[in-house]
Amino acid sequence: MNSLRKKGVSILSMRDLTEWPSWHCVFDWEDEIAAELDLEINKLSGVSKMNHLLFNSKTLRFTSPLLKKMLRGSGRRIGITFLMSVEGLRFTIDARSEIIPIFIDTPSSSVDILKKMGGAFSHYYVSSFETYEILRREQSNVRYIPYSIPESWKLFELPVKTLDVIQAGRKNPVLHDWMLKAADEMDIEYVYQINERGKLSYWSTKRGQLGDFMDRKKYLELLRSAKISLVSSGGIDNSRKGYDINPVTVRFLESTACYCYMIGRFPSESEDFKYTGMSEIVANAENENTFRDYLAAFLERNFDLKDKYDFVIMKNATKVVAKTLKSDLLQSFSD
Repeated sequence: MNSLRKKGVSILSMRDLTEWPSWHCVFDWEDEIAAELDLEINKLSGVSKMNHLLFNSKTLRFTSPLLKKMLRGSGRRIGITFLMSVEGLRFTIDARSEIIPIFIDTPSSSVDILKKMGGAFSHYYVSSFETYEILRREQSNVRYIPYSIPESWKLFELPVKTLDVIQAGRKNPVLHDWMLKAADEMDIEYVYQINERGKLSYWSTKRGQLGDFMDRKKYLELLRSAKISLVSSGGIDNSRKGYDINPVTVRFLESTACYCYMIGRFPSESEDFKYTGMSEIVANAENENTFRDYLAAFLERNFDLKDKYDFVIMKNATKVVAKTLKSDLLQSFSD
């Protein structure tokens, strides 16, 4: 048995609690980290009424001392867990494990609660360098881990491209507006996601409705077929309402693994994009004319950035995250 298992380390997963597409990539990360570190994946259960009350924004200032004690567990088991937000900690309380959380969404509105709860952990992770920079001024136990690319996304050869342009998932309104006009004027097929009464599906400007692509394999096949993927960080152009940070989103990583040319919108000074290498391979469209120039150029030529993409894929591999988690855990055991 490896040293981490001996210490009672496992992965605590939300996979029995949600089928929302945003979680599919998380489960891919969990699978690879578990395989790399030889860890079990234990499934979290629903939240009791008591835990809802304990972890409520109105009561947190009174309940945080108790919550911190509960999140530290008994010391016999340690649970690494990906959580979309700090509020997701309520799902881990009954796991009776010391929690090592990896927080995926950490806008500035979450900073105060992270500061309040951060002391409950030997160490914890955020996926935004902006948030990390704020938190590390006051907390020495915070770490930065960006999103990653697991082996299951990788391709051994360039895929056949049959689709012009796709914007997967949540749409950037500026890119979407530019692309709709370009699709009409330049006779380009553009595929994007629509949400009708809570039901997600993909729509083509030439073929109409294509399906929901909720199946992970089918979704990746669709993305791989696209020559160009439109991508943006969440904090630009009001892409996500109330979201004010700009981490490299999963769409950038998926598009990289699928060898799509990328035209995007993100802050050019972003440390997240420099750290991951995305600023080197994504064409950042500052205006509509530049956007159209990139669009025309990429549609005309075959994909020729494989070496650059492979470097970014290797740098951001989930295996690298697994090594970081292992190193930090072993260090915490020796402290």
